[in-house]
Amino acid sequence: MEIGLVSCFNRSGNIDFNLSQIEKFCCKGFEKGIDLICFGEAFIQGFDALKWDFDVDRNVAVDVNSSEIFFIRSAASRFSVAISVGFIEFCDGLIYSSNIVIDKSGNVIDIFRRISPGWKEEIASSEYKEGSCFNRFELEGISFSTAICGDLWFEDNIDDITRLNSDVVLWPLYIDYSADEWNNHAVFEYAEQIRKIGVPVLMINNITENGANVGCAVFQNGCIKKKSDMGIESILLFSIK
Repeated sequence: MEIGLVSCFNRSGNIDFNLSQIEKFCCKGFEKGIDLICFGEAFIQGFDALKWDFDVDRNVAVDVNSSEIFFIRSAASRFSVAISVGFIEFCDGLIYSSNIVIDKSGNVIDIFRRISPGWKEEIASSEYKEGSCFNRFELEGISFSTAICGDLWFEDNIDDITRLNSDVVLWPLYIDYSADEWNNHAVFEYAEQIRKIGVPVLMINNITENGANVGCAVFQNGCIKKKSDMGIESILLFSIK
């Protein structure tokens, strides 16, 4: 299986632009023979799209039956590429930071809701919720689990996701280190933090105007297997059998 980790420009509050980015990189993925293409945390709306006013944000969040998700499902089937993408989800009157995985036929095969609370401002009301557990799903014979950003900075969560014994862990996130901080310090801390998981952990970060340009990386056993250049739109390729 060929997996593509997308580092590309993302605009908070501009869903139309972000959807056009998904379509563009799905096309690139098709041209490169990619089976699964992955985008970062809250990509559909942008990480800073929420105002922490529930009456406003309920119209920013989207549910799995929305036109936005239908657009992405259609792109998956048109380009015959599976898609993993983060979004702000509205479900049963609650708002979550979630990640959806769609197969090459446009079917939703997994929705994961971030477990750790770090995505929320302190003023967030009770309608902003976290999920309760990690999932395991299969795509073309490969098993996956997803964690979002701060989920993997809690040892209990590391233990829980390791016990699932998936072949690969997807790790969409939002981080905004400087080039010096990331390349000389933080990237090694991230690799070490998830050493215990053992299997490849695929980190996906968006590029934004306010400095979230770290890019993507593949970690395993405390090592940095590969990483993309900072601030440049790209697809980092990873193969697994």
